[in-house]
Amino acid sequence: DGHAVNVISLKPVASQKSPYKSVKAWEDQKSCFVVKAEFNTGNAVRKRMTVPFDRIKQSGKYWYLSQISMEDLVKGSRTVMYMDGVDSSKDIPSSNFNPASFHLGH
Repeated sequence: DGHAVNVISLKPVASQKSPYKSVKAWEDQKSCFVVKAEFNTGNAVRKRMTVPFDRIKQSGKYWYLSQISMEDLVKGSRTVMYMDGVDSSKDIPSSNFNPASFHLGH
């Protein structure tokens, strides 16, 4: 799409179980968001995540993805998540973003 990206290739550590042999990701150089990722089970892409460049939005000083799609190329299914109307001017308790408490839910 004419946007500068970094291409990153990831492979699981041999001792780790993973349904994927590799993941290839395209990172937008301007926003640092991954705008495409392909999850490979060998020589074939099993799943593909995409974000249209025009769905990278800004709210105040923060950037966010207002649309993200995940396709299962084997099952032929697709899930799309939309997030609009983000208001970064509201205070959110820092406890909502504490990695030590993520497993607790809110």
